[in-house]
Amino acid sequence: MQPPIAPDTLSKQRCRNHGQREAVACCPNCKGNFCRECITEHQGQLLCSHCLQQLTSHRSKDKNFIPRLFIRLVALAIGLLIVFSCFYTVTKLLAAIPQQYHRSYIGV
Repeated sequence: MQPPIAPDTLSKQRCRNHGQREAVACCPNCKGNFCRECITEHQGQLLCSHCLQQLTSHRSKDKNFIPRLFIRLVALAIGLLIVFSCFYTVTKLLAAIPQQYHRSYIGV
């Protein structure tokens, strides 16, 4: 782990994105110096926007893809089972109606 940068040394540094601005923090991932607008706190660390975007997009892809896909497949299977059950029940109910009812309804 690198020792922290002395405040007087950091004040002489300039922001990587804004050359005219004074750097206030160093990103631990890319080791770049950044101004207040370019640095963000995330889980107790100060990160630049580029490293934060890489970190969060990498984590969201790895953690959420398989569970989300599994949940969608289970929901699809349950939905199809419910639709099949409804059609099956309606078919059984219609088949249980006596033929005499149909004949008397149409006047035969």
